[in-house]
Amino acid sequence: MTDGEARRFHSRRPLSERVLDEKTLEALTADIEQWMKDPTQYDMPHVDEPAPVTFHRMEEVATEKLIHGDIRAKDSKGGEVGHIFYSRTPCDIHLNLLAVRPEYKGKGYSVYLMREFINMQDKYCTNATLEAVPFAVGEMKEIDPSLWKKNLEFLKKFYGSFGFDEVVGEELMVRRPTCEAGKKLRPECEKLDLSMLARVMEDIA
Repeated sequence: MTDGEARRFHSRRPLSERVLDEKTLEALTADIEQWMKDPTQYDMPHVDEPAPVTFHRMEEVATEKLIHGDIRAKDSKGGEVGHIFYSRTPCDIHLNLLAVRPEYKGKGYSVYLMREFINMQDKYCTNATLEAVPFAVGEMKEIDPSLWKKNLEFLKKFYGSFGFDEVVGEELMVRRPTCEAGKKLRPECEKLDLSMLARVMEDIA
């Protein structure tokens, strides 16, 4: 068991529980089985610790049913750590790009950004989609195929740790929401083919 698997379990808990955990101090444990029995008593290292950044979100209306937005993470001095660009419709929030500034890479900031992204998804109670493309490059010929495959597998595991499931044979990944109490996915969104929806969102992003 890994922190990634614990994070996947954590991402499927109600949003209110996830947010509460981030605001409380819990006894640390490295034993995932112990943690999964009672996540409110124990905390897996780095799974839900409070983010050392503040988030700023801006949105711009593109059409009646399409909004483009970004989430920017800033440190205590106001310096930008990284950002997420996304597009959303009544049925989907599509992650267009996740980027962390070079000097902050390797410090877990992408985890905090993704956690903020799925929190937003669950608040809206909608589907989420993305395309796991290494280096945001669209063609394998632009980087070494073996490096492409290695980075693609890493990205799939990373996004998978937030509850995204891959569309077999593609780089597309989808996540159904864990809606807040009292909220439900729109009926017209429940039966959508999320793989098709992801392709549509990639085209209009």
